[in-house]
Amino acid sequence: MIFFGTDPGVNGGMACLHTTNTRNLLSVKTLKFSTTTELGIWQWIDCMPKGHGVQTVHSYVEQQAVRPTDRRTNVAKLHHQWGVIRAFFIATEEIQLHAVRPQEWQREFKLIVPKTWTHTKKKNLHKQRAEELFPGIKITHAIADALLIAEWGRRQP
Repeated sequence: MIFFGTDPGVNGGMACLHTTNTRNLLSVKTLKFSTTTELGIWQWIDCMPKGHGVQTVHSYVEQQAVRPTDRRTNVAKLHHQWGVIRAFFIATEEIQLHAVRPQEWQREFKLIVPKTWTHTKKKNLHKQRAEELFPGIKITHAIADALLIAEWGRRQP
C-alpha cells in the first residue's frame, strides 16, 4: 500500500510511505516544493510504485482555508498549488484522493496548540513529532507536515 501526504503550501512538501499489506513501513520518500517545479512534482508522483502488486494508493492532501490575516497573493499561490496537486493525483487514475482538514491529522499527533503560540514554535513542534515518528529521516519544516499527514492516512481504518 502507498500513502501520500501533502502539505500544499509554497514552502510545503510531499511524502510517500510505501507499506506492506499489514502496513509495515518499507520506504519513505519526500519532496520539498521549494526545490522543484510543477513538472518535477508530476514526475515524482508518476514514478511512485502503482499497480503491479501495490493494492491501494491513497493520497491525503491538507484542505486549505482562508484566514482574514492571509495576504491575497499568498492565498492565490496556496490555492494554485493545492489545485495542481489535486489535478496530478486525479490524472493518475490509480490514486484515491482524500482532502483532510488540518485539525483532523493534528489531533492524532497532539499538535493542537494554544492560539498564543507563534508560527515558528508550532512548526518546531510539528518537526519534533515527525522526527520522533521517522527517526531515520532527515526532517525539515518543509516535509514535516507532509510526513505527518501521510502517517495519519496510514493509521486510518
